[in-house]
Amino acid sequence: MKTTFAIGAGCLVSTLAVALLPTMPTSAAPRPQHLSLDKHVPLALSLTQHAKGGGGSGIDLTGVCNTRTGTQIATPDGIGSWQGGGFDVAGAADFTCGNVPVSQRTISTVTAVSFYGDPGSTQFKVTFYNDSGGMPGSVRCAAQTVTGSPTGSSYPTDQVTVMTLNTPCVAKKQKQWVEVQAVSPNNPWYWETQQEVRARFQADWRDANGGFGTGCTPGYQDDFYMQDCLFGDQIGEDDFMFTLG
Repeated sequence: MKTTFAIGAGCLVSTLAVALLPTMPTSAAPRPQHLSLDKHVPLALSLTQHAKGGGGSGIDLTGVCNTRTGTQIATPDGIGSWQGGGFDVAGAADFTCGNVPVSQRTISTVTAVSFYGDPGSTQFKVTFYNDSGGMPGSVRCAAQTVTGSPTGSSYPTDQVTVMTLNTPCVAKKQKQWVEVQAVSPNNPWYWETQQEVRARFQADWRDANGGFGTGCTPGYQDDFYMQDCLFGDQIGEDDFMFTLG
């Protein structure tokens, strides 16, 4: 069964978001229900409660440092990751290069499966972090703003968005994280999720301004992953769909 609560484009304000999203669970309180962001019309933010289904359209991309997309969520689903309209939310995923030689650890592109954005001109802020206790820690490669292409897809048709870095980042062998955030004043961008955890840890998500009333505030070092503060640690969206190139 699927229940959707839509928030129109003109109502993307923190008060409504707080009203629809549960607050962060404490040790004495039950975790929130399995909530995710669903895309039904452009510029609309909605919350969808649903049961986990089978795979999606089967996008399968491979990249450097053993990055590879997994099984899409059947809905499919994506998590808001943009800056604009008073919101400052972003997602991050871990990866490791292992025994890949240094000559093959230079990252020049980040390719994400996604929805929406500003057609043809979405700007993204891409940052690489060192790992700190299983979460993004100190910055490894400084944030840089790049243009993603193509952009502007409409649900339920997703797309592959390629972000070419201005300055390539040389990855470590050890665990590290990549963060992607759309720098958009008007249009939210949704980073599509997958069922499998690609590396060791689940995806992380931050809500710097607390606009959605979650516990993922203000940064990543909060001992909670995306599943904890958005889905109540239930089955569902475990990781983001992306590859590095």
